[in-house]
Amino acid sequence: MPNEDCCPTCGTRNLRAITVPPLHTPRIEQLIAINEPPLEFEEAPLRDIVNQGPQMLSDFDAKIADVKDILQQLIRERSQAADNLAIAKNVLHPIRRLPTDVLREIFLACVQSPAQCLFPLLCTDSMNLLEGPWPISHVCHRWRDIAINTPRLWSAIGLLFPIDASRTLGFTLMLGCYIERSRNLELTLSVCADDDVSDHSALALLLSTCHRWKDVVFVLPSATFRTLSFCRGSFRNLRYLHAGFNDKYTLSMDPLFDAFEHSPNLTHIAFSNVGDPLQVCSLPWSQITVYDGSDGPDDENITETPHLHVLTKMPLLESARLYCDKHSTIPVSGHVHLPRLQNLTLEEGYTAVAGSLSQCFSALSLPSLTELRLGYTNCRNPVQLPSIVYPTGIVAPRITTLQLTFCFELSPTANGSILIFLADLPTVMHLMVQAEAITDSLIEGLIRHHGILPSLRYLDFRGSALDLDKPGLFITMLESRLPPSASDVVTDSTASSTREYLHELRLDEGFTIDETDRRRWDDLSERGLIVRYGAEELGDSFDHIASHGRDDLLFRGMPWIP
Repeated sequence: MPNEDCCPTCGTRNLRAITVPPLHTPRIEQLIAINEPPLEFEEAPLRDIVNQGPQMLSDFDAKIADVKDILQQLIRERSQAADNLAIAKNVLHPIRRLPTDVLREIFLACVQSPAQCLFPLLCTDSMNLLEGPWPISHVCHRWRDIAINTPRLWSAIGLLFPIDASRTLGFTLMLGCYIERSRNLELTLSVCADDDVSDHSALALLLSTCHRWKDVVFVLPSATFRTLSFCRGSFRNLRYLHAGFNDKYTLSMDPLFDAFEHSPNLTHIAFSNVGDPLQVCSLPWSQITVYDGSDGPDDENITETPHLHVLTKMPLLESARLYCDKHSTIPVSGHVHLPRLQNLTLEEGYTAVAGSLSQCFSALSLPSLTELRLGYTNCRNPVQLPSIVYPTGIVAPRITTLQLTFCFELSPTANGSILIFLADLPTVMHLMVQAEAITDSLIEGLIRHHGILPSLRYLDFRGSALDLDKPGLFITMLESRLPPSASDVVTDSTASSTREYLHELRLDEGFTIDETDRRRWDDLSERGLIVRYGAEELGDSFDHIASHGRDDLLFRGMPWIP
């Protein structure tokens, strides 16, 4: 007898679902609950179920097997369709059509810039195959060809000399590959070695490119520095030099380290682990425009720093940062006159002697100073802000940018000192204050002394927590520095038309205020105040935040900071 579930022509099984009605009727439930047989007319349908049941189960099993086969086939087909889709998307991906010059710019954005290679110090290892341009050059033939023929990808080199002698050959070969691919471009170098590597083949290879060095950071033993003197007179393109002696604090060298004595383009220098640079290095001091003396000796036997004596050798200096942990030796003349210095950063560290920053500042004559940044780290010392003493040549009306950084919460006494200091700076337009907490005390002082900072246009509290018991005071301070509202213009006929008003406020994040203060806060924008949070729309000349300590080697005036 033919199977009614199969097509009589092709034999294909009918896989449509067949509804099997349940047998649980009230009568059946009753019979199950008792031990009596069904009535005669009830037996016929039950016997049909018994007779047809095995065949029905067999048919269902066959259909289930067929459905499983179909399911597996569908899964395989779906997997193939997904693979086809992925392959098609890959082949049609827009990146395959990107012009070579666009890909080159993308590659350059994926690797460290020259400044990132140098700062923060000692974070770059160009011989690591998982970093820099190496991974880019191993993706495909086209990418490799572009990467190898883009010298800028290979022009910033960071070297951490290996201690294991077995790595010498591989290290040198990789460096040679890097140098070859950089073609004849100027090089940015960050080189570190814990031990003397004067005889290392990689150093000899590196020295063969010394005429191409532009910006370099060396943290080496003093014996290795001596090796650089063999190239004396060859550093004609050198612009920036950071010399760090990592074997011990170097107070003096005899004879002087003279490798960079004849470097006609050297204008930016920095030292670390050096006591007195004048007793260590012979440099073209008279042409230096940017000086970083931020890392001085920690020797307890040294009671004074030679900052001021070093500054006397640099009449063209335009930007400087000095780490004032100890009092500075005052030159015989009493003052250091730097007629071209525009940017000055002074910092007191964790072990600073109280007043060392102020003492150093008081010995400077800076008639062109426009940007001043002061940093205080030692919370145990009283905050001693320098005095703007006019006879020294520091002309207060020229200072337009001021940054004050405190790595602790400001006390009422410190706030009072800040207000006195600000009162002597009438033309400051940009003010940044960084502290662990800005309290009501400072805000109240700015309200009481409303004549302070009459030219203030940009107020920056990024890096500070607003620990305000009375947030309304902060809003009151802002209101006092904004133009009058339309309703106040008529009543305030004495308002000066030439007064500068606050234009922009920068905060890390918003702060909690009640509904009444919220309305006042919202009104500030209607009166012209722009409020920005975090890193929103950074880019102007006051965006860089000076360091909170020694780990940040970038500061205003360096070639990588606008």
